[in-house]
Amino acid sequence: TDILASELFSIVPNDTEFKQKLATMEIQSVTPAWKEILIRLNTTSGTGETKVNPSRVHVEHILPQTPRALVLVEAGLSIEDANLLAQRIGNLTLLSGVKNREASNKPFSQKCLTYSTSEIVMTRDLPSYGTWGRTEIEQRSNDLAEQVATIYRHPSDIHF
Repeated sequence: TDILASELFSIVPNDTEFKQKLATMEIQSVTPAWKEILIRLNTTSGTGETKVNPSRVHVEHILPQTPRALVLVEAGLSIEDANLLAQRIGNLTLLSGVKNREASNKPFSQKCLTYSTSEIVMTRDLPSYGTWGRTEIEQRSNDLAEQVATIYRHPSDIHF
C-alpha cells in the first residue's frame, strides 16, 4: 500500500491545486458526474430534510449559457466574459424540471423568485447574493471548490 499511496500522491493534485483548478475550470458539458457533485454539495449544505431525486432535477446555469442583452447588462458582463463564466461550477445549481423552465434564460433578478421557492437549499440561497456577475460567480466557484475538497478527500487524508 505504500507504493500505491506514493503513486497516487504523485498524480493527484494537492488540495490547493485542486480547489484552484476546480474553481476556474470550464465545464463544457454537464455530465451525470457533475450533477452528482452538485447533489452532494447540496446534501452537505442542507439539513438533509429534502432528498434530491437525481431523475427529477436539472442542472441550471444561473447566468444563462446563451445570455440575451438584458442579462449581460444586468450582470455587467461582455458576451466573451459571460461565455467563460457561465461554464464555472459557481454558476451551476439544481432545479426541478418545472422550475428550470420557469427560470429559462431570464436575468438573475427575474430568476430570484423561482430560486427562493425551491426546496433545494443551494438554489433557495441564491437570492441572498443580490446580484449575479463576475464577482459572485468567482466567489461561489471558490466556495464550492472548498466544499468539494472536503467531500472528496485527498488520498493523503485517507488512512489505508
